[in-house]
Amino acid sequence: MFFVWGPAGDRGSMEFWPGSDVVDYTSIAIYGLPDKNITDHNKQESFNTIFKRKYSRIWFAHKPLFITEFGVKGPQSYKQQWMADAAATIEANKAITGVSYFNDADNPKAWGDIEAPDWAVTPAVFKAFLAQLNTSLKR
Repeated sequence: MFFVWGPAGDRGSMEFWPGSDVVDYTSIAIYGLPDKNITDHNKQESFNTIFKRKYSRIWFAHKPLFITEFGVKGPQSYKQQWMADAAATIEANKAITGVSYFNDADNPKAWGDIEAPDWAVTPAVFKAFLAQLNTSLKR
């Protein structure tokens, strides 16, 4: 049995660090929207930008990293670009041992008065993401 400590990677996360003796993996969540009040998909941050910020907050736990959930909103063409950046970041960071994409629309109640993001990608976008990862794994 393995234990994952998943603080999302937000500020102050390490204040809740339970200790190396009870944690096997750390995890963070990466979503393109930095704030709930952003409705324009072009104002999202790149996967790499968010990864660097969040990983810098928990890297000194010295545990393998699992990205428990990640997602992007917008047109499929934008999602494909964002997912390509995600694949490049994942393949460049050996600390990342696994990822899980949130392939669905978010809960509307969590977003108040604005439309909840739809993180879902088409099979073609996801296959392109996997192909990029598989290419790096074959090296």
